[in-house]
Amino acid sequence: MDTGSVAVVVGLDISAAFDTVCHQTLLGLLELEFGIHGVSLEWVASYLSDRTISVRVGKSCSAAVPVHVGVPQGNYINPH
Repeated sequence: MDTGSVAVVVGLDISAAFDTVCHQTLLGLLELEFGIHGVSLEWVASYLSDRTISVRVGKSCSAAVPVHVGVPQGNYINPH
């Protein structure tokens, strides 16, 4: 900024508001309503694509199923 350059920072809080949003709907809104295109939209699409969910209780784990709604949150903690 001292040299006259502009810096832009965008922070997204993708929390409970997006728990049930269809991924395709979200991507469409980002593009059509917010004008996000190209690499930026591809980055969000990549973040949402090929997600699965499973449940682990003790040593038992359910089968992984595809996730098409909601925004991934939190992190994976490997118990080993």
